[in-house]
Amino acid sequence: MRIGFIGVGDLGGAMALMIARAGLDVTVWARRSTSLDQFAGTSVGIAQSARALGAGVDVLCLCVFSAADIESVLFDQGAADGLRPGSTVVVHSTIGPPACERIARRLAGSGIDTLDAPIGGGPRHARAQLLTVMAGGEAAVLDRVRPVFGAYARSVHHLGGIGAGQRTKVVNNITHLVNIDNALRALAVAEDGGIDREEARSVFLHSSAASFAIDETVPRLGDAPGHFVDLMRKELDAFRRMTDADTPGAPELGAAAEEALRHLERRAAEQGEPA
Repeated sequence: MRIGFIGVGDLGGAMALMIARAGLDVTVWARRSTSLDQFAGTSVGIAQSARALGAGVDVLCLCVFSAADIESVLFDQGAADGLRPGSTVVVHSTIGPPACERIARRLAGSGIDTLDAPIGGGPRHARAQLLTVMAGGEAAVLDRVRPVFGAYARSVHHLGGIGAGQRTKVVNNITHLVNIDNALRALAVAEDGGIDREEARSVFLHSSAASFAIDETVPRLGDAPGHFVDLMRKELDAFRRMTDADTPGAPELGAAAEEALRHLERRAAEQGEPA
């Protein structure tokens, strides 16, 4: 099985390297040549164009920022033109169910399978084979690509058809956004009472307030989460598109997420970060 990878930033780059370390045949392409420096001295191949990459692989993994980026590399830059019928496109990006379903329908017209497979975790988890894959699509397609996922993931969950992985990931990310905001507020309350911030975080981490937000995200954000805001705006937009006022729990969760995002935006502005 020949694997292609587009979207080799911090997370995607780590995933591509893990595929190579698992002994699988992997080739990458990037719009920015500097993104390819991390593969120097490894077995990872470098394609000269998106179309050439598509023509040389059986599975094409995409880990770019948005649905527009996916459609650009597949259809504008020609990766889909190179893919043969029976090949598989794996969408690791979080783009929401409607966009993933639209892309899958277009690829199906050329006989290309799609697997909706957003990722839970970050670069550190990829390097330790601890990512979570939330998969939507046909079981037979998932089974074909399980060896790829095994290179960087600890758990793979088949959640239903195309869009099911996206829906699960968006809800997860919106919940995480609320948890981050709660964690930052809790730490502020503790610190205002004279408690050392890191000591309070350690207590929360080892008590009933423990969460991924307390453990992983808050230490990376510090008090200036401006770099996180654009990503969370995208997630909240996806949540709004896939829910409405009649979706059980959605109005309340959406309102909490909107308040959390406003709080993060204010915090970023206070720190002088773009948001």
